[in-house]
Amino acid sequence: MIDIAVIKRVLAEQALSFSKSPRSLQRAVKLEEHFKSTGIVTVITGVRRCGKSTLLKQIADLRSIPVHYLSLDDPRFFHFSVEDFERCYSIWLEQLGHDPAEAYVLYDEIQLVEGWESWINHLCKKRGLKVVVTGSNSRMLSSELATLLTGRNLKLHLTPLSFREIVEARLGPQEELTIEQVSFLQAKFNEFFLYGAFPQVFLDQNVALLPEYFRDIITRDIVVRKGIRRPATILDLGILLASENSRSFNVERSSRLLELSKAQYLKNYIEFMKETFLFEEIRGYHRSARKKMRSHPKFYCVDHAMARSISRTEGGIDGALFETVVLHELKRKFPRAEIYYWKAEDLGEVDFVVVEGRVPVLAVQVAESIQNPATRARELNGLYQAHRELGIRDLVLITRREREEVEVAPRIMCQVEPYVMWCLRG
Repeated sequence: MIDIAVIKRVLAEQALSFSKSPRSLQRAVKLEEHFKSTGIVTVITGVRRCGKSTLLKQIADLRSIPVHYLSLDDPRFFHFSVEDFERCYSIWLEQLGHDPAEAYVLYDEIQLVEGWESWINHLCKKRGLKVVVTGSNSRMLSSELATLLTGRNLKLHLTPLSFREIVEARLGPQEELTIEQVSFLQAKFNEFFLYGAFPQVFLDQNVALLPEYFRDIITRDIVVRKGIRRPATILDLGILLASENSRSFNVERSSRLLELSKAQYLKNYIEFMKETFLFEEIRGYHRSARKKMRSHPKFYCVDHAMARSISRTEGGIDGALFETVVLHELKRKFPRAEIYYWKAEDLGEVDFVVVEGRVPVLAVQVAESIQNPATRARELNGLYQAHRELGIRDLVLITRREREEVEVAPRIMCQVEPYVMWCLRG
């Protein structure tokens, strides 16, 4: 158990720091539905540094009611136990001077405390409390919490900044854009593409932070929590995945490269990466579930600028990073859909196929430019093949600047759109 004097000091420091949170962009998240009734816990997950604490401040500012904020990601709380939750809560009530009829109870990085679910279950039964917890692990909504809080939890996944959030913070929601505004969008996208989507990195325009973020996530959320005996191997794997960003990944060959005795070890390490939201995995689309599972995976870093900062690929990787930007936006536009890449039997390939209810509904190609005739023909042929073999009628080719409409088959049109316009549409 933590010494009471330490708890009081940490609570006071954290409360002051929380009230004076540094500047950041407001997150475009609809929060009202999470607080329509009490006894509900909102579970916010997302990679470290993506803005979860900023969102907690946004929640605290919703109404003028008392706030009990506690960050478990504090070295002085290294030995924090479930019993310490009640001690912290009691100290807060003592400082408040009364038991409030309503309050926000906000816990940051709660997954660091083993057994936290039982305390949250207790709080949710307390009248008037609105409980929000955050964590940097996809498994934090454990089976135990799901059992304890059946029907009494809401999940919210937060990503690093979207380009739409950055634009709307400056211009507000847009329907019709002037030429000047389109020019502004292109300039702002150039910044976004260079600095990435982590809020503080983008605001400070400081990409030197990104390798530190990467090592921090690997060390604290994987090496320490999983008790990894070969931390250098995990770091090397992260660098390899970033270097191979968006490319077909051969697990067996990579396990030999990393000198792992079994491919299963590498698969386990990759799962750890995915749990911390550091990398996204997509598979090849097939109507056969077995063929889907056997297809080589492709991995995309949570942030394109982070991938650039740690990649050891020689030569330009902007095409792969642009593809990463598009994938993350697709995930936002189609949160309930499955996303795959696709290879046709007739030498066609599509970067992304969006599948809803087992039906492929959208094919997306990504190219920085299609001014080169060979590039143009290759990208459009992939979309034509997706229409011919998969029956997809909604075809999109996303570029940096070009915009046109192309007929790829009789009465089947492909929309060629610059990313900035496609992102803000729909």
